Amino acid sequence: MPVLRVGEPHDVRAERRLGPVNGDGEACHNTAMVERYAFIKLTDEYATETGRAEVASEAERALTEIPGVAELRVGVPADDHARAAWDLSLALRFASASDAEAYRQHPRHREFVDAFLAPRLAVIKAWNMALREPSGYMG
Repeated sequence: MPVLRVGEPHDVRAERRLGPVNGDGEACHNTAMVERYAFIKLTDEYATETGRAEVASEAERALTEIPGVAELRVGVPADDHARAAWDLSLALRFASASDAEAYRQHPRHREFVDAFLAPRLAVIKAWNMALREPSGYMG
């Protein structure tokens, strides 16, 4: 089975074949917890405190009800550099890659993205990341 190596160009087709890949470039085989990070840039009309709050509230309402979502955290830019690039971030936690994939295809998620978010959206970038087991590092 082919494995993506660290530093190789991202190949979505390979990721779909392999599932999540760990830091050593080895397939995680659907066993690791997964976090999905989405970074959202709103159109100028909605890139306001009110617009961000509206999107955050709707994300919390709609996305936490989807089966498989273990946790949702909504973030706002913490500094000017982040504010110049993004308006909101969403971090969702799933027990497995298959839960994350089911979430992406769930009708409630599609409705949130396609009907609610799309008219307000300038750019969105999203990635799934397999979480490593703690190594004892205490910072």
